[in-house]
Amino acid sequence: MTYKGLDNIFGQWNDSTNIKTDIYALHLDDDATKNVAVCMQGSINQETSEAYTKRIAMFKTFSPQDFSLSGYGSKEYGVGNLDLIKASWEVLKSLLDHAITIRESKIKQATTYLDLTITKITYFDKIYYFIATQESSEKLYKKRRIYSVGERLSSLKPNEFYTMSGDFDCIIDEDQSCFFAIKNTQVINCFNLKDAIKSVVQSSDGILDDWTFIDNVKDIKDSLDKQNVYAPLFRIFSDEDYTQQLKAMKAIDFKTRLIRVSSGKITENDFNGDKLVITRSNRALVLDLLSKKLKYNIATDSIEE
Repeated sequence: MTYKGLDNIFGQWNDSTNIKTDIYALHLDDDATKNVAVCMQGSINQETSEAYTKRIAMFKTFSPQDFSLSGYGSKEYGVGNLDLIKASWEVLKSLLDHAITIRESKIKQATTYLDLTITKITYFDKIYYFIATQESSEKLYKKRRIYSVGERLSSLKPNEFYTMSGDFDCIIDEDQSCFFAIKNTQVINCFNLKDAIKSVVQSSDGILDDWTFIDNVKDIKDSLDKQNVYAPLFRIFSDEDYTQQLKAMKAIDFKTRLIRVSSGKITENDFNGDKLVITRSNRALVLDLLSKKLKYNIATDSIEE
């Protein structure tokens, strides 16, 4: 599926009167029964739309890339399938659905121990969720603009306020069934993405049987619990066209190209005939090349933008 970038989604976000915001403060506890979402109240629609519009404008010159645990290059951001974060997202959505208002809670301290803030944006008939991990309230109080939980904006004590800036880690777009990762590390931690990606790769390991240019595919399969193995494999498996190109590649072509582009790091000694023997010393380099980390497609022997 081809996802639209942030520039397309919010290209017409100009009239704040067409935007509705619902903002939630979430505390997530090791004991799930203590998880809580508090709906923050106040006249902040105008400020919210302006803050997010300004923030998103930064990404109009950035290019969307397939989500990757290893991050992206300069002026890039990640886009992943919502299925990857389904379990974690369902938990958060359930908290939003059962959120209490700050007045109902009668405990303003609920905003002191924030783990996440989620802003639900309704723009015409489209709904987006902006997710941001939080620092401690002490730091937020010193660094950021302060909004009240009442009818007006005002400064409050550190345990009695809610902050709002244009910053966020990712956007959930349920309509397109995707998420946009702006801050990779926070998104990975928030949604347990390492485990999710590992599971995807392990369930698709049959793809490796098509790699007739590798002499010992079993050694790769036996290492699928290692991040430097499942992370690059995830990038490869996510590109169906590329997996088919690798399947069709001849061992002699792979050998010739790999020796040439590896700048002497891979030699004849790494092969059994025309097939590469994966070892602990060459595995990372080979998987990085295969996953096009350097923009090189070894199946077509070409550089990709």
